Amino acid sequence: MAPPTSTGRVDELLASPVMRDPEFQEAVDDWIQYWENAARPWFPEFLHRMSIFEEMVDSVLAARDLPESLRYLPLIESGYNPRARSYASAVGMWQFMPGTAREHGMTVAAFVDERRNP
Repeated sequence: MAPPTSTGRVDELLASPVMRDPEFQEAVDDWIQYWENAARPWFPEFLHRMSIFEEMVDSVLAARDLPESLRYLPLIESGYNPRARSYASAVGMWQFMPGTAREHGMTVAAFVDERRNP
């Protein structure tokens, strides 16, 4: 799916006061450094896994009238790895916490954990 051609929302966000907040800018700079350096060796694999799931993800986002940009969330959260697990117990490519997953109707149990479903 092609990115939107309009930059209206991006321009609006860039003009917001939070963008000038030094703490916010420092956090953005830290993440840029992370993706340019520490995560750089893994990024090609992340993009490969994204290509496997993107058609399915895009169709679900469109069917639920959700923003196309959400397709990048699993890229950042897990590198599109359905088996990813964080130290905080978030699981799957979307990195759902157990309580949040249950709130959204997913089964989270010893033998069945639907957070691992793409």
